[in-house]
Amino acid sequence: MITINHVSKITGFSAKMIRHYEKLGLLGKITRTSTNYRIYKKSDIDILHFIKRTKNLGFATEDIKILLNVWQNKKTNRLEVRHIALKHLDDLKVRIHDLQLMVNVLQELITQCEKNKHTDCPILASFIHSHS
Repeated sequence: MITINHVSKITGFSAKMIRHYEKLGLLGKITRTSTNYRIYKKSDIDILHFIKRTKNLGFATEDIKILLNVWQNKKTNRLEVRHIALKHLDDLKVRIHDLQLMVNVLQELITQCEKNKHTDCPILASFIHSHS
């Protein structure tokens, strides 16, 4: 008998998050005791590990639902997994590019701040005069 507190310790998810994933339909029907306590199986823990890994890689919940379905249904077309992974990779590359632009702008503002110690703060001034 594996309780939600034990599952929480094993997976690193809080009990609240585990219940949230259950409500989202990412976990199957969870067995309950006669006193309505949740009882988890090893397969439920495997699903939560799957969710944790995909979340750590930044996949959206809707994509995780699809990936879980493919993983659990061995007859499903796995080309969909590749498609989802490629789209996510492209999205990550765009985010990395955007983050690098932010780093560059911030670095330039910090450099200006170091050079102009007796004038208005270039960092704060840029927040007012931003064009983006």
